[in-house]
Amino acid sequence: MIDKDKIVLNNTIDIENHTTPFGKRYGGDVFTITDEDIENLKKGKLIALDVQNEYISYLKYKAKWEKLLTYTAMKVAICKTMENL
Repeated sequence: MIDKDKIVLNNTIDIENHTTPFGKRYGGDVFTITDEDIENLKKGKLIALDVQNEYISYLKYKAKWEKLLTYTAMKVAICKTMENL
């Protein structure tokens, strides 16, 4: 999977000798998450990552069904509006 700000890889990229899909990068880290971390993400929690003692990044879980829920909520709201006319 390739996105504008994330990519799924099998291995890390040697940034000293290769350009990444995001362009030239000057540092990198590997963060390992546990099953407990994944469960917390699924419960709506965020995981904060300290990136090289300089930046902070956050992991957030987005379920595939979120779009379906949003669409369903919109349909329900429209139906209720139509009932009140």
